[in-house]
Amino acid sequence: ETWRLRADVLDLALFAESARWGDHRRDVNPTAQGHQSSDFDLYTVENTIRPVSDFLVNTYFPARRDVIIAQLRARNLFPSINAPVLAPRGGHLTSALEIGNPNASGIIRFTTDGSDPIDSANAQTYTGPFMLADSGLLRARVLSGTEWSALSEATFIVGVPATAGSLVVSEIYYNPPGPSEASEFIEVMNISAGPLDLTGAAFTSGIQFPFADNATLPPGARLVINAGTYQGQLDNGGEFIALTDAEGNTIESFTYGDKYPWPESPDGGGFSLVRVAPLLNLDPALPGSWRASVAPGGTPGTGDEIPAFSGDANADLDGNGLPDLVDHATGGIPPRIVDGEFWISRQLGADDVLFGAECSTDLSAWLPLDSYFERIADDQNGAIVRTRYRLKTSTVIGQIFSRLRASQR
Repeated sequence: ETWRLRADVLDLALFAESARWGDHRRDVNPTAQGHQSSDFDLYTVENTIRPVSDFLVNTYFPARRDVIIAQLRARNLFPSINAPVLAPRGGHLTSALEIGNPNASGIIRFTTDGSDPIDSANAQTYTGPFMLADSGLLRARVLSGTEWSALSEATFIVGVPATAGSLVVSEIYYNPPGPSEASEFIEVMNISAGPLDLTGAAFTSGIQFPFADNATLPPGARLVINAGTYQGQLDNGGEFIALTDAEGNTIESFTYGDKYPWPESPDGGGFSLVRVAPLLNLDPALPGSWRASVAPGGTPGTGDEIPAFSGDANADLDGNGLPDLVDHATGGIPPRIVDGEFWISRQLGADDVLFGAECSTDLSAWLPLDSYFERIADDQNGAIVRTRYRLKTSTVIGQIFSRLRASQR
């Protein structure tokens, strides 16, 4: 697998290399050292590189382990007895674990706390298949007389493993105000209906952080990973974040940004980047799936969304001329025109609402607001963010109308 990963990285480069040099000995300089053109084939990825790679993966590597062990044993550098065989060889444990002894004699000693059975006070003797009580690293050796085998080890997960669709990145505090990065954090949330076992899950890009063995996260709960507990730091200018499961598969991967259309107040303004409606698992790669936090410093360990709207969306109970669902989305602040600017407010915690503005020149065909307007800036004041627009200089019209559109997710 490691060979394949490295080979895939080089694949495109090898096509370019073979295009440049693949015909050199056959067509460009065939008579070197007395050879003829017919003595050589074209060097290409298909007829040269891939056959060699396939031979290594399918023939050479599988046999090489036993060859090396035999060579080491011949020089008394490796135990003469074979290591125990784990079934399954790690991962999600759904049935009893078996540890096989491939030797004619000997007993199997194992540990479940990560210690070596040779000198661990917690080592146990294997007597038959069993279920693990906790997730974590199991280590086993065969003891025959006074000789120990090599070590067999694997990490097992006894709970429900975290996978794509069950665990999300829910908040990122990547650029606190001032020069210190000590208060930055990243948060994950369990959006599944049951507890998740985080054993083997890890942040592998952006920051480096393996979750602890046997760590569990209840449904709906959040886990905050603070600066100082992970390697690296969150980039103030945005970066690629990858969260993987115990098998190395992607749980989430995306690149966050610090410039519009991404929220800008988290970039040194004291606010965090908050996932909109995390239970809906919106695409984290889209800026619209994120917003600024309501409070400075973010809300590590909890959410800051307001209760979802209930009632008649088109009613106007407060008589302010705005439908109640629009009131919910805007904090009850109507749009305004001030000094040639068009101001639209949005209540940040109203994650249950899709909200936007449209414009028209005839009240018939409605277009996105940016068809005629350009954004100037977002001004955040606590839970309310006001976006200021102005007409584009290229806009030449007699009149223009605007409207707000709100709908429940």
